[in-house]
Amino acid sequence: MLQVGLTWRTIGATRTRDGQTWRCVVTPNDGFADGPTGEASVTVGAKGAALAVSSVAATPTAAGAELTFTLSADASVTCEVLNIAGRAVRTIVADRQMDEGINSLAWDGRNAVGLRAPAGTYLVRITASNASGVRCQAVGTVQLTR
Repeated sequence: MLQVGLTWRTIGATRTRDGQTWRCVVTPNDGFADGPTGEASVTVGAKGAALAVSSVAATPTAAGAELTFTLSADASVTCEVLNIAGRAVRTIVADRQMDEGINSLAWDGRNAVGLRAPAGTYLVRITASNASGVRCQAVGTVQLTR
């Protein structure tokens, strides 16, 4: 397990084992506490089973937001919008098969019952899993304006 504040630019194969999950958190290091953050986790698997979700970004639209992310391999994807406390607001897709590369989904700015979500900051959690059972997540933020 990584220690708080420990920074590793690369992790060699001798430091990993099958089934081990590495959590990566990117935080601002420029003296401003309110800068962008990102989070991802990668589970180590057998050769060819590696899977990662990265580059989670949200672009505001008139109705809600366009959510983009990158998959390192084909995967089944679940995308959830959460409030800042981590409570579910809406599931955008559940177990949808998506291709390796850049993917995008649209959030119409509504909650699970179809009401307009209030303006504010929301979390977007992308969970991906492959046929080998490898699972990973990435979290980004979206600013909803009204």
